[in-house]
Amino acid sequence: MDVDIVLVLSPGNVDRFVQAAQELGLTPVLPTPIATLRDTQTLRDWHKRRHLQAFGLRASGAAGVTLDVLLFPPIDPQALYQRALRLDIAGTPVRVAAIDDLIALKQHAGRPLKPDISPWPRRNIRVKDNGTYLSELSRAESCKCLKIE
Repeated sequence: MDVDIVLVLSPGNVDRFVQAAQELGLTPVLPTPIATLRDTQTLRDWHKRRHLQAFGLRASGAAGVTLDVLLFPPIDPQALYQRALRLDIAGTPVRVAAIDDLIALKQHAGRPLKPDISPWPRRNIRVKDNGTYLSELSRAESCKCLKIE
């Protein structure tokens, strides 16, 4: 399982993220130091020449879980942030990409769409965890349907 995140690659933001990742014991999947996230030129080079889409991080105790920092997504991060669903998970505010943005991100990365996020038909998007269907609901209504425990 992986969790994809979009990180604005500004110096202060990356510094805060790297510090938090180190405090959580996250280490890069690639054989490179986590500080590489601070080197946008290297990341751009890897993105262009090696087609690196994400900088993966893993925690030693979370077998099989990878945190993928999406590099240079095709969507403006501020627009992505504005359209995101706002959820409260165990008292922590979390933003989840809107379905259209999720589809665009997966298509840009060349990853196949799973049946439960297929754009056809877009009116019936199934939420895997509880089987709830979202049918053209408002952002607030969609959040109410997502039952995260």
